Amino acid sequence: MSNMPPLRIFLDTEFTSFNGPLLISFALVAETSQALYLERAEGWSLEDCSDFVVETVLPLLGPPEQRANDLMIRWAVRSWFHSLDCETIICTDCLYFDEPLFKSLFTDRMNLWPAGLDQRFLEFDSPVVDVIIEKKGLRQHHALDDAIALKTAYLLKSEF
Repeated sequence: MSNMPPLRIFLDTEFTSFNGPLLISFALVAETSQALYLERAEGWSLEDCSDFVVETVLPLLGPPEQRANDLMIRWAVRSWFHSLDCETIICTDCLYFDEPLFKSLFTDRMNLWPAGLDQRFLEFDSPVVDVIIEKKGLRQHHALDDAIALKTAYLLKSEF
């Protein structure tokens, strides 16, 4: 790989609850705007979800038949990172939840961790994210829209 700094990938996750969180969906959005959004078909159930998630997050999901099992998700994530063809590092606005939830997809399968993806995650949080969501008409608490807003806030910060 080159001496270029790693490409930043912005991650957002949606999960069942703060108490015993299980991954429902996630999005990865590169600085260069390539994106991957996936919803899990397994590993969580409606009974695991808090009232907030049932009322706010679940209505934003696509139909259940479009969700992927974890094997398909690992394949899609590895393929997506391979297509980027560079060193990458993940940035998130909440390391406490996003990092372990994303890594849970590879639990007992770290040999499948995407090549070129640093296992250390960075945290970037900005109050501008909420403004971007509102101004762009994005869906707050939808992983793809939240990751896009986080990337946009980071790029705006970089301009100053």
